[in-house]
Amino acid sequence: MNISIKGFLNGLMVYWDGVQDASRYYVHLLIGDKHRKEVFENGRMVTKYGDETFQEIALVEVERNMKYYSFTNLAKINQGEPGATGGYVSGRVSGVDTGKNYYIFVEAEDRSGEIIAKSEKELGQVYVLTNGDYSLKN
Repeated sequence: MNISIKGFLNGLMVYWDGVQDASRYYVHLLIGDKHRKEVFENGRMVTKYGDETFQEIALVEVERNMKYYSFTNLAKINQGEPGATGGYVSGRVSGVDTGKNYYIFVEAEDRSGEIIAKSEKELGQVYVLTNGDYSLKN
């Protein structure tokens, strides 16, 4: 099952290929966390990441004739606030990588309640306005 995710201002939209015998779809929104840590190593601060864990924050049931869903009012969690130096790179606002991201996957269920198709977990990037500019950096 193929899905596509598009980011927009404070939200994510996902759409997918229909499944022949599906009676409903389930759309899962997760937050992945790589457990970012700053550690002092060889005389300097280094960013280390652990194993990524996932937490489901939304599960939405969608009728069979709909093949899209939009999550709104989401925060940009993959970047923290720009640093004290302004955080501007090539005219765009650049924040600190937090190690967190949104992921979405979709399941198709048949009339008997069995899951008959499932997409892969896909990364979604939310855009926000910062100082009047879209946050374009992933």
